[in-house]
Amino acid sequence: MNRQTDKEAALARLEETRRALSDDLSGLGGAVNVPRRFQDAVRRHPAWWIGGGVAAGVVLSALLRPSGRRRKRDEGGKNGAGLMRPMFLGLLGFAGKQILRLSAPALKQVAEAEVERWLANRSAASPPDDGLPRA
Repeated sequence: MNRQTDKEAALARLEETRRALSDDLSGLGGAVNVPRRFQDAVRRHPAWWIGGGVAAGVVLSALLRPSGRRRKRDEGGKNGAGLMRPMFLGLLGFAGKQILRLSAPALKQVAEAEVERWLANRSAASPPDDGLPRA
């Protein structure tokens, strides 16, 4: 009788350990899923991400501009007109990224439909394999 209760206790402990391990692994999966975490962060704070994208675009375009042109613009620019081009490029880059991000599901559907169509045409065009050698 003692052996039976020990077995039941071990099985109960094993089931409890499995459940705890399953909970831990599901939590770990959420922590490791970086694209999902990034999407959640952008959804929670879109203004910060837009502002950061614009700021990064302005900084990068200012850093990548040739130095000779920089001096001429800085001397002749009025009221910050030298910042208009970098700001425009930053906004253009951000808009392009958002367009690609928003069109990704539609592009995926089109690609899947084309692959299915190609596979259907390929299977319809292939001759039946009847075991006879072909010339």
